Amino acid sequence: LRVSFNDFFHTGFLSVLRTSYVVLHVSKQDIAVRADGPREHGRMRRRYQVRFAETSVDVDAAQALRYTAFIAETGAALRDGARDADAYDDLCHHVLIEDRATGALVATFRLLLLKSGQDIARSYSAQFYELDALTRYDKPMVEMGRFCVSPGTQHPDVPRVAWGATTAFVEREGAELPFGCSSFHCTDTHPFS
Repeated sequence: LRVSFNDFFHTGFLSVLRTSYVVLHVSKQDIAVRADGPREHGRMRRRYQVRFAETSVDVDAAQALRYTAFIAETGAALRDGARDADAYDDLCHHVLIEDRATGALVATFRLLLLKSGQDIARSYSAQFYELDALTRYDKPMVEMGRFCVSPGTQHPDVPRVAWGATTAFVEREGAELPFGCSSFHCTDTHPFS
């Protein structure tokens, strides 16, 4: 399925993305989303590929990148093992965005599928926010979290591919409400309010 972002979002607010495409391959077992980059000799050059973590080595790579992004690069207190890991890792689907040319992991995030709002207390976000109002929500939900990009990676296709992967997952699982929380390293919140 090839979907242009302009057609996909039905609004003009992402007009900058009009020339980018996401190719989605969705099955019950896997997901692959590739952002098509610039044309090269009349063919599209694909820069990134996306897949679910399949092994403990994949999850370990995601945890290592999260450690770099959330701890080592922010000046936070370093941890033994150089991994950002928690109990939610065992409950989530880990998404890996890799550079097709080098195989390097450039971004990762995780998705937690909840059957309904009755499961909201199981979410990572519920640790930090009062989400009890969502307990009445009677449809599937998905929480997106721990999204990070490798230091030095600034290509706009990375978030495009991430949104494409999330969209494919949400549609495949029939989730009606995607949600999550975000954190960032700063002390002055004024620019963000």
